[in-house]
Amino acid sequence: MDIAENLSNNQRLKEACAVFQNNPTQDNLLRLLTIVAARAKEGGMWMAPVGEKELYGKIRTEDGETWYSAYTDVDEADEDKVTSIVSASILQHLEAVLADPGAAGLMLNPWTQPMAMEKSWIRVILNAVKRQ
Repeated sequence: MDIAENLSNNQRLKEACAVFQNNPTQDNLLRLLTIVAARAKEGGMWMAPVGEKELYGKIRTEDGETWYSAYTDVDEADEDKVTSIVSASILQHLEAVLADPGAAGLMLNPWTQPMAMEKSWIRVILNAVKRQ
């Protein structure tokens, strides 16, 4: 499977983010986390900015929190006008976020439809991947 095809499989993920943002219920959160876990388990990829001193780039929100960032597709990545972008393994990216004590989590599509995925959510995703 080439990168473009792999990224096209993220459409469900992008839609689940929008559904959760419009209606943040437990069911919609579970759906979102399940889709991320499924994509990670199947070797899914998304786009990620390159970091200055680390593999993956981070952003700082107005409240001072530091978040890794990722994009569901090329169109979303094109919104990042500052950094270089690479395709990244969803699983490896989530593991890197969880391992960084200074990061609050991961911000998916931060410039168009920001979806803050806290570390507690990432733990749930990674536990689900390991159980499958």
